[in-house]
Amino acid sequence: NEDPLTQWDSVSYVTVSANVPDGAWGIQLQDDSGEPEFREGDIVVCDPAADVTPGKHVVAVIMDDRQAHFAKLRPTAHRDTKRFKLVRANENYPDIDVGGKVKGFVLARAIRHIRNI
Repeated sequence: NEDPLTQWDSVSYVTVSANVPDGAWGIQLQDDSGEPEFREGDIVVCDPAADVTPGKHVVAVIMDDRQAHFAKLRPTAHRDTKRFKLVRANENYPDIDVGGKVKGFVLARAIRHIRNI
């Protein structure tokens, strides 16, 4: 079974100097799809061991474009973790429905948000 972190583009991966659980990692957001709360350049700390629950922000890999996307998780089927929607806060970006034609998986749940002021 392939390590899901190998799906990440490695350019957007950052090291954070914060107290985080073992195995957690940070990413720098590359677009404004999470605005107004999450801005381009913000750092989000993610924990692959954290419980993934509806309404939480996650990083999910979409296999079609082999890219990771940051968005709020909304399940679309009862007890089926392979079917979900990635809801973007910025209405200029479409939501992504995963589980039908679009294949993907949740990589980790976001647990901390870091922003320079």
